[in-house]
Amino acid sequence: MPWTATTDHDAVDSGATIRIDRGTSDSPPQNGEVVAVSHGTTGRITSLTVVSAAADRLELTDGRRNFELKPHAITKPDVLDGDGRYRDAWIVA
Repeated sequence: MPWTATTDHDAVDSGATIRIDRGTSDSPPQNGEVVAVSHGTTGRITSLTVVSAAADRLELTDGRRNFELKPHAITKPDVLDGDGRYRDAWIVA
């Protein structure tokens, strides 16, 4: 089952904020894992595969393009939301 994420942007592109729902996992998605990004404005799903993962960077691909994501300042690493789930915001560089 892929990781789930949401964005308010119509596409995965520079400047888009992607909020990854890690559930109760205390680590981000790892190499080879899939992140299913739901576009809130259209309901479309984009499947991205993790190419490289680090605490300060995620690199994902849709099979055509690679995207580098950096942690977004609006969330702090490893902080649980009120419902006990990790949701990290990342911004596409």
